[in-house]
Amino acid sequence: MLRLDVGTLAFSAATLSLAVGLVILVFGWARRGDRRWIAFAASTGLYGAGLIIILLRDILTMEVAIVLGNLLVMMSAVAVHAGACTLANRREVWWPHGLILLLFLAVAFASVGPWDSVNARVALVSLARAPILFHAAWILVQARRADPTAGSPLIAGVLGVWCAVLLLRGIVVLTVEGPIADFPTMDGAQALYYTISSFGNLLIAIALLRMDGEIVAASLKAQVAHQTEALERRIAQYDAARRVIRSQLALRDALIDTLPGPVFAKSVDGGFLTVNRAFEQALGLSRDSLVGKTSFDFNSSDLATLHIEADRKVLLDGVPQTYEAPIRFADGSLHRMLFSKARFLDADGSVAGIVGAMTDITELSRVTDELRRSETDLRSILDNMTDIFYRSDADGRISMLSRSVETVLGYTASELLGQPTAVALIDPTLRSSILAAMLANGGSVTDYEFQMRHKDGHPVWVSASTRLFAEGGGRFSGSEGTLRLIEDRKRAEAVLQESQSLIQVLLNCSVDATLLIEADGTLLACNGVLADRLGIPVETMLGSNLWDLFPPETSVTRRIAVATVIASGRPERLVDRRHGRVFDNMIHPVVNSEGKAFRVAVFSRDITDQTEAEAQIARHIAEVQRSNEELEQFAYVASHDLREPLRMISSYLSLIERRYAAVLDEDGRQFLDYARDGARRMDRLVLDLLDYARIERGGDPIVPVDVRSTIDQAVRDLGSAIAECDARITVEEPTSPANVMGDGAQLTRLFQNLVGNALKYRLPDRVPEIRIACSRQGADWRFDVADNGIGIEPAYFDRIFRIFQRLHPQGRYDGTGIGLAICKRIVDRHGGRIWVESVPGEGSVFSFTLPAS
Repeated sequence: MLRLDVGTLAFSAATLSLAVGLVILVFGWARRGDRRWIAFAASTGLYGAGLIIILLRDILTMEVAIVLGNLLVMMSAVAVHAGACTLANRREVWWPHGLILLLFLAVAFASVGPWDSVNARVALVSLARAPILFHAAWILVQARRADPTAGSPLIAGVLGVWCAVLLLRGIVVLTVEGPIADFPTMDGAQALYYTISSFGNLLIAIALLRMDGEIVAASLKAQVAHQTEALERRIAQYDAARRVIRSQLALRDALIDTLPGPVFAKSVDGGFLTVNRAFEQALGLSRDSLVGKTSFDFNSSDLATLHIEADRKVLLDGVPQTYEAPIRFADGSLHRMLFSKARFLDADGSVAGIVGAMTDITELSRVTDELRRSETDLRSILDNMTDIFYRSDADGRISMLSRSVETVLGYTASELLGQPTAVALIDPTLRSSILAAMLANGGSVTDYEFQMRHKDGHPVWVSASTRLFAEGGGRFSGSEGTLRLIEDRKRAEAVLQESQSLIQVLLNCSVDATLLIEADGTLLACNGVLADRLGIPVETMLGSNLWDLFPPETSVTRRIAVATVIASGRPERLVDRRHGRVFDNMIHPVVNSEGKAFRVAVFSRDITDQTEAEAQIARHIAEVQRSNEELEQFAYVASHDLREPLRMISSYLSLIERRYAAVLDEDGRQFLDYARDGARRMDRLVLDLLDYARIERGGDPIVPVDVRSTIDQAVRDLGSAIAECDARITVEEPTSPANVMGDGAQLTRLFQNLVGNALKYRLPDRVPEIRIACSRQGADWRFDVADNGIGIEPAYFDRIFRIFQRLHPQGRYDGTGIGLAICKRIVDRHGGRIWVESVPGEGSVFSFTLPAS
């Protein structure tokens, strides 16, 4: 048979086992807490160490080397079993291993002692380990069946093969091989065992490393899955957080948009982050256009510098800033704004920017300024008022006093401050009387008259308007009010008393019955005329009711008339007829300080004689009007009848000219022309006289008329005359339409006559310029017709409006002298007046008025 150097193989197996144990130990050390590495590292290490000790039998004693070396080999099998339990996740039971080791030691000592045999020792160490390795392999196989991820098939296979080799070795040593004289000289069959065992430990290490790789791969896969799941959770959380942030931002924008005042946020570099709707409306800029912009983009340099400096202080100091600055709103109005700013931090606690709000204090500033001015004015009033303002405490000592006390009482304010008010009273008990009067009158008195002592000792009349005041809880704290010097009023009252006596005398001197009564009819004053008319003395009537002094029906009319005057505030006239007498009563309202009527003054005059005289005058006027109407009728008839002879004269003159023109000399033909011209002028006079008579009898009704239409008609009627002399007509437009009450046809005739005269009486070397203007004067419209003609001497201003009045010879200017008389008659019919203003050689202005519609 083949014989090998078993000692060399054993040593190689030992060193390989120790190396494998070191590798497993290193990996196990890197994975603290993994007992598999420790058990298998201990198994290979114990196996290698056991072989080394056996090989060192020459150095150690035979018994120690063999027993200790084989014990370590046995312990290596126990360590493998422990590693298998660990891989199978089973709890290791140690007492069977301990029992096996004890039995092994007993047998090992026996084989070294009395029954010394190398074969026995080899068989013992082989057969003793075989069941342990077999059970370890069985544990791994069962664990694999229960859990595909548990155990290790490779290690189970190695342990199975190792178990079979140990059984074979033990049997062969006991049965086949003869006695072994020495361990290193064992034959090849024993040497094969060490080769297989060396590779067995190596394969176990490979299996463990493979398992570790699978575990690491599974761990990495699990970690990747875990990280992926964690990442997905983080993404979901991020999405949820983003939705929350968006919701919070929307809520923030909605919240700040509900604020009435402008609100904004800035970054640390001064750019706007957001603004609310009030800010947009105030500045007229959208939120999107403002984001990223700074104060310099829409403010003046000075104002922007003010804002930036305030921002800098807030960011550096962390102290909120409040300041005022002007802002011009989008509508152009300038507002005074109160800026309030504070910084805000981000999640890391770093300064993130500035938030601010603007409050419109324009009205507050205005009110504050007004209050300040009012306070100054009040102080000025108190210092300059003629009345004394005072305030005293509950003990009656003066605590405040205006400077006017020097004028009224001669004291300086410092002399009386802190002194009792009684120091300046003539009667020291007067203060108690004033307090009692205030308490009885609800805590105040007005115009309470009494005397005080001047500094020089003489009495002074004053009027007090004062009130009591109380502190919290309603406790009486003192009084305050004004003291007015009424010396002049007291003298005036004395004078008034004298004046009333004088007035009564004057009333008695009036020829009218004069009386003053209250609204209820109480008679306050009257004169002797009323007393004589009623037969009752003045002293008896004063204070009585006037309505009781008249018959019932007269009292009713008087009561109604007085009530009407007081209610309307306007005077009324009441004519009264009693016992054959006529009384003209004028009832005038008497107003109080508020301008309201509260009583009446009546002046009653006996107009019986005047009424009879007016009746007589009315009868005379009626007779005159009737006479005028008859004269107008006569003028109309006479004018109409005169035209018939004139037409006959003109006809016969024309007939004589046609028949006898050849036999007439030059003088005869001239005489005919004179006669015919006279007849023609006589006919025009008759026509003008007819027009003059028709103004009253033949006119249209007086109705509202637009005067501009009558002017335009008159200008059209004079079109040929205007064109003949190239006249310029100017009609000035009033601010409102000139509507009057009038007869449209007659008003056209009025303007036609005035414009026609301006065209007729023009200067030969001057282009006629005629200006027509009008203006409102109270209830009337005034019209002016101005020209640049020859003008009129002032001496003839009245004469030219009379009938048949001419200022120039017949041959120079054509006409009958009745045109302006017709104008005056038209104006008179309309209730107006007409006049002229003129400068000879420069022109004339004819003016007239008409009542407005």
